[in-house]
Parts: sequence; structure tokens; C-alpha cells
Amino acid sequence: MKLFSRKKQSPRRPNWRDYQEILKNQRRRQSRLKTVFVKFALIVLTITAVGYGLVQGAVMIASKTQQQENPPAVGKTGFRQENSSKKLLSCLDGKSFVNIRKPAFTTELEGRICRVETSIDSCLQKALLSKVEEMMAREKYTSRCIGIVVLSAETGRVLSMVSFDRQNPTHNTCISDQFPAASIFKIITAAAAVDARGLNSDSLVTYSGQKHTLYRGQLKETNKRYTHTISLEDSFAQSVNPVFGKIGIELLGKEKIEDYAVRFGFNKPVDFDLPVKPSYIVVGEEPYNQAEIASGFNTSTTISPLHGAMIVTTVLNEGKMRMPTIVESIIGPDNQILYKRSDHSAQRVISEKASRELYRMMQATIAGGTAQKQFKGYDRHEVLKDLHIGGKTGSINNNPRFDWFVGFARDPRTRHAIVVSAVVVHEQFIGERAGEYAKLAMETFFSNFSKG
Repeated sequence: MKLFSRKKQSPRRPNWRDYQEILKNQRRRQSRLKTVFVKFALIVLTITAVGYGLVQGAVMIASKTQQQENPPAVGKTGFRQENSSKKLLSCLDGKSFVNIRKPAFTTELEGRICRVETSIDSCLQKALLSKVEEMMAREKYTSRCIGIVVLSAETGRVLSMVSFDRQNPTHNTCISDQFPAASIFKIITAAAAVDARGLNSDSLVTYSGQKHTLYRGQLKETNKRYTHTISLEDSFAQSVNPVFGKIGIELLGKEKIEDYAVRFGFNKPVDFDLPVKPSYIVVGEEPYNQAEIASGFNTSTTISPLHGAMIVTTVLNEGKMRMPTIVESIIGPDNQILYKRSDHSAQRVISEKASRELYRMMQATIAGGTAQKQFKGYDRHEVLKDLHIGGKTGSINNNPRFDWFVGFARDPRTRHAIVVSAVVVHEQFIGERAGEYAKLAMETFFSNFSKG
């Protein structure tokens, strides 16, 4: 400001010194402007960088969230995010699988309309559904509950799942643990007797009194006039309660009974595509209670039809239990494969020897034991005569009457096999027996299998 003031006061032209002073002042101004500009540019770049980082972070978080909610499509290799698949399966409801007639159906999962493809055999499912509907139409011989499960013995795939509950039509009885196991538990007791105590089908055992009662006096070792000697195979086939009660007390005890029950899946979650409550067992310290549990002469040990079928898979897989599956794949709205079935490894439960002995005992049950009447004439049947068929029956008349059959059918030529588990809760009159539903399942499946 002073320089310009002097210009106004002095009319002289600026000299060299004045010029230099003007240039110096201009450089100072330029330097100050440059510094301000650089600082401003750095501030702008800093703000831009921070903003870009925040935006990228938000995008990454949003992308990760979207991937969790919408899993990527599965390629032909079957690759998928395991956690997302398990989460998707956990959304399935057992009610959606009650008496489905086609292998695939649509349902809403996590807000998306998806197609669920199952392992259900349409012909087999239709035949069993028709039979159940026919029986339910006969008012006098109607049942309170029915549950039928058919598995492929080799893969564990559910080929049929038929449910009926008069009081609750949407209830899936096939995965319900409400049914007393009854004499089905003799399979576990027999396996433990072979594995842990060295018995076999020909081992001789004794009992007194009637076959299907379980009095305390029958569990004592006596040499009475009415003491009977019988093989373990015949005891199993005829479901002799005192024999298995004595095995429970004298050979196994609380520890072994519990051990083999857990091996066969009791008191443990069932690894299945749908939620299934664990089958339940408690073994007391009192010897008579151990006899009740070992022979199945009680209502406290409970099991689901699905678990009943799983138990039989050990007989056909050299002592290994197959885990069941029913969902083959889940397809999303854009034909994305959101889930694809993978094979479960079979779990060792009993020895190969025990599985062979059980195979033989279960065949004896069909040929001349408690299931003989229901399978009468199977050795002359066009389809069944060429199969190896085995089973175990169970019943408890506890108002209502619980009626069980679990078993298998195997083609010895192809080694192809199925396992069947059926329970019927009869009301006032006994209608179709559980074994008759199982027989129909075997006949239908192998009739169609031989054609295909």
C-alpha cells in the first residue's frame, strides 16, 4: 500500500530499485498463492481418498451381506457354501413333506419361491398313499396314526414317506418320536449280545412261562419242569420277552444297554434334512427295569419310524448305519442351484458278524416267526419269492395298540435293497397291520424296479 501511495505523491517513474521491489512483492504473492493452492489441493485429495474408502467399505459390506442372503449358484461340480446350504435346509418344515405325491414341489424359503426336488419314488408313494386312503375310508377299521418310511439301503435316500394322524392331519408322523419302540428294541439287544458277549444265532438260552409276558419270576435261573430251551434265533423270531429280559440283566446290564442304544442313535440328534426329535431311552439301576428295556416291554423307550428304518440299514451295510436324506436339490428363482445333496458317510455301529447274525434272525422272523402270517405265501409270490426278506415286529397294547414292523427286502442277484419301517396305532378294531404295508412297499418297489 505504501508503494502505491508514493506513486501518487511522486510523479517520477519507478527506478530499478522500485521495480525490483515490485517484482519481489509479486513473487511473494505468487508464493503465498501457490502455498494456499497446494494446501487446498492436499485437503481436497485427502477428503476424496477418505470418501472413496468409506464408499468402498460400504460396498464391500453390502456385497458380503447380499452374498450371505443370496448364495451364489452352484456349478456342475456341486460346489456350494456349506453354511448357507445348512441354513437353507433348516428353513424346511416337516409339514411340507406330508404325503407329497410328486418328487418336486415349490415353497418359500428365506423370502424366495424355490423348487424342492426330493428322492421320493412316485409309484411307491402313490401305492402306499392309496392303500392308506382305502383303509381310512373303512370307518370300522380306521387307525389313529400311521407312519411309513422306505429307504434305499445303499444310499439312505427316502423313497417313500407316508403319514396319517387323525387328530392332526398336518403332523408328520414319520419323523415323530412319540411311538413306543416295543420289541423293535430287541434288534439292539441281540446286536449287543453278539458283539459284546459272543453269542450267535445258534446259541441256546432258556426261559420259563409264556413267551410274551415278563414276570419277575421268569427272570430267575431255575430248573423247573416248565423251563424251555431255545436258540437265540428262534427267541428273536418269536419275540420271547423272558429271554431278552435275562440277556439284559445277566449279560449286558445298564452300561452295555445304554452303550448300544447310543450307538444305534438313541438320545442323539438325527442327521436329516428335516428336524427330527431324538429317540429316547433311559435305563434304570433296578434289574427288572433293565429287563423291560432290553426286551422292549415298556412304553418309555420311544422312536420315530424314520429312525426305525435307519436301524435296519446297519443289517444290510455290514454293521454301518446310513444317514437318511430326502432333499436332492433346491432350485432358486433364477434356476440357481442353492443346495445339492451330498453323500453321507456310513457310520460303524456294530461288527460285520453282528450284522450277519441279525440278517439271519430277521429272515427267520418272516419265515416262521411273528411276521409269518403277514407275509404268508411270499415264497410263491411272483415278485417276493426271488427276494431275501427279513423283519422284526413289535406291539404294545396300551390303549391304543401300537403295531410295528421294520425290515428289509434284498434282491440277491443285484444286491439292490430297501428297508421299510411302519407303525400303525389301531383304535377299537385292528385294520391293516404294519407288516402288510411293508409287504406292499416291497412288492411295489421291486415290481417297478425289475421293469425299469
